Amino acid sequence: MAQACLRLGQLRSLVVPGVRHLSSTRTVAGKHLNYEVRDGVAVIKFDTPGAKVNSLGEELTAEFEEIVNKFSSDGSAKAAVLISGKPGCFIAGADIKMLEKVK
Repeated sequence: MAQACLRLGQLRSLVVPGVRHLSSTRTVAGKHLNYEVRDGVAVIKFDTPGAKVNSLGEELTAEFEEIVNKFSSDGSAKAAVLISGKPGCFIAGADIKMLEKVK
């Protein structure tokens, strides 16, 4: 049986001797999100380039909607995990600049 371990925002496969692992790894990279299927699990990683933390803005939200639609139509992905590429932080909150536009 394939196993996975989520530790500090990283997914790593545990290799079990004598067990055959079937994997259908396909990676789709966007500006803020990466989508990869490993052993039937979609790994969706939030990682805004050049930023210390991930924040919810218009671009990230639109990209996340696209990734969710991809996951919904991906027959090789039976489950999904959301992780962050930023150490110690998942999402800091809403993008303040975006909120100022709404006022």
